[in-house]
Amino acid sequence: MKPRVLLLSTAHPPTDPRIVYKIAPSLSPYYEVICALPNVKNKNAQADIRFISLPYFRGLLQRILRCHPVLLWKCLRFRPAIVHIFVPELIPMAFLLQWLGAKVIYEVQENLYKKFAIKRYNNALIYRQLFNFFDHIARKIFTAFLRKTLI
Repeated sequence: MKPRVLLLSTAHPPTDPRIVYKIAPSLSPYYEVICALPNVKNKNAQADIRFISLPYFRGLLQRILRCHPVLLWKCLRFRPAIVHIFVPELIPMAFLLQWLGAKVIYEVQENLYKKFAIKRYNNALIYRQLFNFFDHIARKIFTAFLRKTLI
């Protein structure tokens, strides 16, 4: 039996090319791959990759209150060996999943420190402070996959 990998995002679209067409297919020969993304319509998009639909909310607070409990339940049900998170808001949940035995990969795709100034949504001071706190800890504890961007 292949080890199980759970690719998680509460903000990326279900057709995100990097997650759905690049990362998931490259892992599928070696792992049982499950992608948990918001608003997945076609759960059978790729035969060897399992898709789980998560509720989508634009606001961060609504995602934390409504989507994260669903996500936590699904994570506990699937018991992945590896969890790959793509958004910083999942860092607190990743701490819990690591405590439960999963290896966590935190993919840093962009420099949110610089982007907060131009963000129109989810830019409250409390979000910035929490991001700084959790991001600092996550970079030390989790396996980080750093991706340089032009932004």
